[in-house]
Amino acid sequence: FDRFARDYQYTMSCSCVTWAQEFLCDLRRNKKREDQVQVAMGFGSAYRFVTMDANFQKVEVDDVLTSYRKARTRLFFFDNEGTLAANKGKNKRVYHAAGAILDDLASKGSGPDQSILDCLQTLCEDQRNTVVVLSGRGQEQMVEWFGSVKGLGLAAEHGFCYNVPSISGKSWYQMANAVDPSWKERAFEVMKLYVRRTQGSFIENKGSALVFQYRDADAVFGQQQANELSYALGDVLFGYPVEVVSGKGYVEAKLRGINKGTAVTRILSRVTAA
Repeated sequence: FDRFARDYQYTMSCSCVTWAQEFLCDLRRNKKREDQVQVAMGFGSAYRFVTMDANFQKVEVDDVLTSYRKARTRLFFFDNEGTLAANKGKNKRVYHAAGAILDDLASKGSGPDQSILDCLQTLCEDQRNTVVVLSGRGQEQMVEWFGSVKGLGLAAEHGFCYNVPSISGKSWYQMANAVDPSWKERAFEVMKLYVRRTQGSFIENKGSALVFQYRDADAVFGQQQANELSYALGDVLFGYPVEVVSGKGYVEAKLRGINKGTAVTRILSRVTAA
């Protein structure tokens, strides 16, 4: 009833003119820039338009194969869910239980099938190749999924910790040391408040990051709650080496400067220097 009342109030507060103005604003925001092109991709429900730079040039397969054969050293970076494995988004939402604590929060992603593991093993068997899989999942989860592939490098928690056997053996390295972990407890308590009031939302613990997901919530109300949460987290986490990032359907609190791009740069420099 509360949700119905909220939606009813929002609908009744907007006139036909307001709806028309918002529609025109949406069209204006989605206007294609002159320096961009749109390409149709996919079939059926997966059909979509992809926008890219007008000067974008597709890399030909033959050129890639020629360069691959000539190269003395090669470095591969693969994302897991959505690339090597289907992004099924299976989450264990035990935090809804009364008195839930941060240690109870867990998320279960999608691991690769055996055919993918076999392909990765084939790439790793070539001594000229360095292969790394990046993911937002934790170190233990990554080892469970990919531990059977000998010589494979892993970067967990969006690159916060990584292991590349060809340059570090069995040792795992962290992008930052001696980080005060209390920021996650504080962020978690704030996020729980917004989960209770936002139907369809949930929290994911990604090691070096804590994520409030609201992609399944009401679009308007979810966005309103996300905006409030961003400001609240900014105040609560002031003074910690943490940044709050908002995206489509999520608000993420994560260690500052930790992301997959930074991990790729760090690994690339170490491989080059080795």
